[in-house]
Amino acid sequence: RSVVQVSAVLEKRSVVKVSAVLEKRNVVKVRAVLERRSVVNVRAVLEKHCAVNVRAVLEKRSMVKVRAVLEKHSVVKVRVVLEKRSTVKVTVPEKRSVVKVRAVLGKQSAVKVRAAPETHSAIKFRALLENSAVQSRLAQCWKSAAQSWLEQRSAGKAQHGQC
Repeated sequence: RSVVQVSAVLEKRSVVKVSAVLEKRNVVKVRAVLERRSVVNVRAVLEKHCAVNVRAVLEKRSMVKVRAVLEKHSVVKVRVVLEKRSTVKVTVPEKRSVVKVRAVLGKQSAVKVRAAPETHSAIKFRALLENSAVQSRLAQCWKSAAQSWLEQRSAGKAQHGQC
């Protein structure tokens, strides 16, 4: 038996209904109500060699499908599929478990992160850096800044430390 704590921090106000269906005869339904920036802790006590499908339905704009397969030694694989512009931060507070989170942001880029030792900001920052749109925007910003600096340098107005 292994106890896994999954805490999901959601933006805005939303009501999350989580239904977990075990393989054979066991059916577990968990309903959690979120208030503003609260944290929801979901504890699932599962037996060995047991697969769990968890479906979370959010009210407003986002539909989140979470599939968690628990194996021996507390190995958890979680796939989070996000629609459109919504963002969900998933962390696991346990230190010994290995979590692989695959998040598809904006239907453009797939981000693989290991969320155990990192904070929310690091995960969000890495997702932004690995996004193709953000990369192109950063490249444009760097190019324009370099061009303006070169123009000021040619005009003799560039100073040290300005770049």
